[in-house]
Amino acid sequence: MSTKLRIDIREDNEGLYFQYFHLDSPSQKAVAAKYRPLQVPIIEEESARLAAVFETAFRKGNGWVNALRDWGDRGFVEFLPGELQKIISEMEKGTLLWFLCCETALTFPWELLHDGNDFINRKLACGRIVEGNGSGARSLPNPNKKVVILADLAGNLPEAYEEGLYINDLLAEHSRLKSSASLLSSKPELVTEAGRESVLYNLQTAGFVHFCGHSQSTGRDNESGWILSNNERLNLNDIRELGKRDKVPALVISNSCSSSDGGAYSCETFSGIAGAFLSAGVAGYIGTICAIEDKAAREFAALYYPSLSTEKTFAQALHSLQRNLPVDNPLWAVFRYYGDPEYQYYPEIQVTSSKKDEEASPKMAESCSGANDSKSKKIWWWLIIAFIIAIIAGWMFIRGKEASPGNFLYQEGTTSPPADIVP
Repeated sequence: MSTKLRIDIREDNEGLYFQYFHLDSPSQKAVAAKYRPLQVPIIEEESARLAAVFETAFRKGNGWVNALRDWGDRGFVEFLPGELQKIISEMEKGTLLWFLCCETALTFPWELLHDGNDFINRKLACGRIVEGNGSGARSLPNPNKKVVILADLAGNLPEAYEEGLYINDLLAEHSRLKSSASLLSSKPELVTEAGRESVLYNLQTAGFVHFCGHSQSTGRDNESGWILSNNERLNLNDIRELGKRDKVPALVISNSCSSSDGGAYSCETFSGIAGAFLSAGVAGYIGTICAIEDKAAREFAALYYPSLSTEKTFAQALHSLQRNLPVDNPLWAVFRYYGDPEYQYYPEIQVTSSKKDEEASPKMAESCSGANDSKSKKIWWWLIIAFIIAIIAGWMFIRGKEASPGNFLYQEGTTSPPADIVP
């Protein structure tokens, strides 16, 4: 039974084909590719069907759940090779699943397929990796716990502003209550007005960035992206260029209202921005696959951020939220994680108040084995030193005893005791 599975979804003239790797196997040998009849027109058709489902997702009743389950059951059989169906069905709950997607497969909701018992993202901790995002310059994720909230930078979305205030208050309260080892121990920074350069600066200095506002998709990389103050843009080229700078956030969460023409269910903008951030080196990106209500966005923040301090990875924190929510709460269905689901973020969890320890903490994971060897050598050296000290101390004790009056030792060449000794 596989505990770590990666599915590569690529495209050629015949359509999409699949390769899959059991990452818990030493050989990690790829299983033979299988073609499925899934091409761009079919993806667009399925997206239209999902749009109808998500239009009612945040209303009362669970009719949308039944519709989504029916769609997921059909898609699981139609769009996945038989071998993959069997493997996914047998995987244990909570284990890790990678999707490495080509551009065509990137927007398809693989996580919402249903294996007959459960939806994939409620069963497994999923992450999407964009094919080819390793090319170009990539920065390292920031090793700090600074959280920057970018709220309604365009100034025309009051709901986004209120969402930002709520998240700021939520994280500020957590930072007051949590220990320094917690991911939520740093006081957040709320930004409500910023242009391109200011946003780029925050993206270089923060470990976590939460964006609430407008995004836009025009089909052109120099125009698509986040809408900022004074009608400026953070476009896809700007985001990729972050890879040439020193640092990028470890995690970006984006709840953005897209002005693209994709309708209620549209991943075009989300996938483009996610791919750009991952190309720059961001470890994880979380966003919605459709517009959600302000109340739902607040509920997500209230549930997700605390789980970052209890789960091992960003993907597992999201999966914990998805599997624990009632099935009729659409939050579990509308958020998606891009990035390596096994990536673990190590802030200064073991850091003391000293600056020396703070500087050493990023190297702890790399030096564990070396530290153990060094510790063993030090113990042996201390044992040798202690043995030598014991020998010297014993010799000095014996010499002192020889020189004491009680021994009545005669001086060399005499047969009587010294004059000052009375027998």
